[in-house]
Amino acid sequence: MSNEHNANLLSLFSSIKADEINDGLADTFEGSLQGLGFDVNNYTYNMSDALHALPKFKDEDENDTIEHASTLIISTAEEKIPLDYLLVAATSAATKETEETLTYLNQAQSYELKLARKDNGIGPLQSIVRVLFHERRMQYSEKEQLESWKNDHPGRRFMDVDVPLSFGITDIVVHPDVLNAVTVHWSEKCSLFIKVHCISTEFTQRKHGGEKGVPFRIQVETYTENGEKILHCAACQIKVFKPKGADRKHKTDREKIEKKPESERAKYRPVSNVTKLVDVPLEVVQHYLIMNPKTVNFELENPPDTPSNTPIASPSGTVKCLTTTNVTTTASTTIKTISSNVSANSTSAEVVDWLNNNRFSSYSRVFENFSGSDLLRLTRDELIQICGLADGIRLDNALQVKNVRPRLTLFVCQETRSSRRASEKGEEHTITRVRSEGSLSSADEDTLLTSLKFNTTKV
Repeated sequence: MSNEHNANLLSLFSSIKADEINDGLADTFEGSLQGLGFDVNNYTYNMSDALHALPKFKDEDENDTIEHASTLIISTAEEKIPLDYLLVAATSAATKETEETLTYLNQAQSYELKLARKDNGIGPLQSIVRVLFHERRMQYSEKEQLESWKNDHPGRRFMDVDVPLSFGITDIVVHPDVLNAVTVHWSEKCSLFIKVHCISTEFTQRKHGGEKGVPFRIQVETYTENGEKILHCAACQIKVFKPKGADRKHKTDREKIEKKPESERAKYRPVSNVTKLVDVPLEVVQHYLIMNPKTVNFELENPPDTPSNTPIASPSGTVKCLTTTNVTTTASTTIKTISSNVSANSTSAEVVDWLNNNRFSSYSRVFENFSGSDLLRLTRDELIQICGLADGIRLDNALQVKNVRPRLTLFVCQETRSSRRASEKGEEHTITRVRSEGSLSSADEDTLLTSLKFNTTKV
């Protein structure tokens, strides 16, 4: 019975022509595609192209491509020359597993920084060692912060290298205008002994003692020998204390952690005698270099404080001689430019340019819609509220064109013969005679005397 039923079904299906089925399916599919806007006669349909044309799939594909490209750039650079950096200093015991390691350093104490290649290569490399602000809010005003620190500590550097202790280095470049970085040339491995002269509490708003210091970051950037391509970057977080302060802080942290229960102590990192610098994405380095470009300006050929007839070596190697006339002209031109840039008629674009040219670039976005009259209407207290105490006072002084109060005023006059005879007899004990090293007023050296009468309140 079942065999007869199967035979009937086969005869029924065989009566249906295969061409009719194919034609019907083709008509239905063609109509569907035409409804989507495709011409099947002139276009070969591809389902992948249709899906990627949708906004959601298109955005995801672009994001994946960008992430893959950035990862490829970093991994290629790191795989090309794998590097390892170690700072010989103990980490803090009060750092949790989820937090970045923190290392305490003593001010002006030498610490060894080891740089090594893990591929046993011997090619020449160039590394820049920097001491930066760790927090992003401090990085935006880094240039102003370093300038303020430089004024408070004349003749000192933010960081320095202990050259006699360092080894494995072919060359060290310390630029006098870049206070927080040094450049070293090395090949296989080297040890660089660095000293940090600033302390973390110097950059807090209140300096009455007991404040939580600002964290810094030691960052090592390694480039090719010519410095054109960055190969690797790594950094670690540090805090700098006054001499012996780091040792006391380590002891305090250990005692604090030991008092915690066993379950709480398990959340903290174990103390290590060395600090490993963690890799930093190259995009972060490029962002920092754009945000804080080199502040070295070689265009200043006539500094006002240069003595007359003193040869100065320019960066190109040529020697240029300054005269008294050139110095006076440069100083007067600078004062004129500063006083005439911002006025009541200045536009908002001119105000932004003036801020950038006068070391207020971090506030250019704040005042980008301010005209000259708007900026000049602000009081001293209002500027301090907007920019903070230090920058607010500095901006107010710059807008008011206030001269810097001199610490010492020298009164120079040509001595008469009668006063010379009196001084030679020793009648005036408070008069100091200093022979001039240059020529003033076209007078001879022997006829010029500088008389300084010192008092507790005036000169």
